[in-house]
Amino acid sequence: MLYIMSLQWLLVSDCEQRGCIHQLHIMSLLWLLVSDCEHGV
Repeated sequence: MLYIMSLQWLLVSDCEQRGCIHQLHIMSLLWLLVSDCEHGV
């Protein structure tokens, strides 16, 4: 879970630098990562 939080922090920082053009896509990727973690994949 800590790895996901670190990844999320990096994505948020990158999003701020780029102006959040792909924010929805990033959130979708995070949702997939969390779902995989919850299912133990």
